[in-house]
Amino acid sequence: MRFGNGPGTTTTLGQERQRNPYLAARLSREAFVHRVLDSAPPFPPYYRRMKRINAAGPSILDQLPGQRALDAAEFHRRVQAGHVVIDLRDQTAFGAGHVPGAFGTGAGKMLSMWAAWVVPYDTPLLVVGDDSKLEEATRALSRVGLDDVQGFLQGGMSAWSDAGLSVARTPQIAPGELQRRLTAGGRPQVLDVRTDDEWREGYLPGALHIMGGYLPDPVGEVPRDRPLVVMCGSGYRSTIAASVLERAGFTDITNLTGGMKAWKDAGLETTRETADETTTVQSQR
Repeated sequence: MRFGNGPGTTTTLGQERQRNPYLAARLSREAFVHRVLDSAPPFPPYYRRMKRINAAGPSILDQLPGQRALDAAEFHRRVQAGHVVIDLRDQTAFGAGHVPGAFGTGAGKMLSMWAAWVVPYDTPLLVVGDDSKLEEATRALSRVGLDDVQGFLQGGMSAWSDAGLSVARTPQIAPGELQRRLTAGGRPQVLDVRTDDEWREGYLPGALHIMGGYLPDPVGEVPRDRPLVVMCGSGYRSTIAASVLERAGFTDITNLTGGMKAWKDAGLETTRETADETTTVQSQR
């Protein structure tokens, strides 16, 4: 096991006092606490819930939940009754058409973390997506306490659409088109949902920054009187954020395709705040 703050596999107290930033300086208790917490990653609210579950013991499941196929009519009835939908498809498929109010979490390795950030725990769940990913996805959800999955949409979104049910869409916008709208005097508000560290490395001029996991709470800070373009690093987290905003009643939402990576690859400008100035950075193609 690796210990310490330097290279190698071993360390000593003397070495740590010399090079560990938490030990090298003679910090007061308050300064030490501030330094530790200032470098900590965002704290998901579900940690508190999982702590209680771990102490009391989890629910006993007879089998993996969510393996029941529901036809479009039954799925729709449950949605109308208040069940929450988790969409396991990728950002492009989700944007092209999804069940209104669904969370666009995708089915990748980050599913459990982001679902735990934004999906409520006190409501039965339904899933939409590729049947081949269903077992893995519901297992991941169960591991963070989201184990009340009632079933999946048989036939996917095609069955939903064929039944004549309402479909919501999240339009996608390419970096060049967003730049054109911004420079042409358009009114889109860019919402950047990346982490604080990513934000400090560079962001779009005029962007509003709220880390995506916090969005269920500070939606009041997001303007509703203008078009909204949501962005992250690649387009995954912004899809989740857009779905959270849709559930909060926002209607004019667009997702920046490819996120900051695509923006920089297109050679477009970003801004970075330093201690005493704002620096504009021209991205290199």
